[in-house]
Amino acid sequence: MLLFLSSSARVSLRRLLAKGITAILLSALIFSPVTAEDGVEQAQDFAAWVYEAYQMQDFAAVYSRMHPTLHEVMSLDVYESFQRENTKRYQLEILDPKVGVVRRLEEVPRPFAAYLNESTNDLLVYAVEVDYTYRFRFLGRQHEREIHKDVIVARSVGEDEFYLLWDPEVIDTEEP
Repeated sequence: MLLFLSSSARVSLRRLLAKGITAILLSALIFSPVTAEDGVEQAQDFAAWVYEAYQMQDFAAVYSRMHPTLHEVMSLDVYESFQRENTKRYQLEILDPKVGVVRRLEEVPRPFAAYLNESTNDLLVYAVEVDYTYRFRFLGRQHEREIHKDVIVARSVGEDEFYLLWDPEVIDTEEP
């Protein structure tokens, strides 16, 4: 079809296509949630590791990667006991976790900010989408729920190590 266009029309068409492709590429860069240099891949890897540890019921490993200030308000024994008791009581299983989009948050979400006693200006906070099937037993019946949630992770400015932000108030909740 380009053969039937005049040379000036072909040049105009090529310029238009080049501008369109440039606009698409710029849009992708501008509207992408987090760039690789902002830690998106590391945040995804960390969230995947957290859910692998949950699947293996390695609650001590998960606790060890919670933000250090959470250790001041909740001991390993309390956390591990809570997780083990609920896992046994409800026969909990996490199946097929998938990590998705990562968004950089401008501030620490409210339930977590209350537990962080350091300046939150020094934290880079990310919301990582995680989807999984949650299988549990409740009132004598087996149930499954498809879960879509954001896991909140953070790292200090200038550091590579990520921490899980987890709300200790969950321990007061009885239902899975």
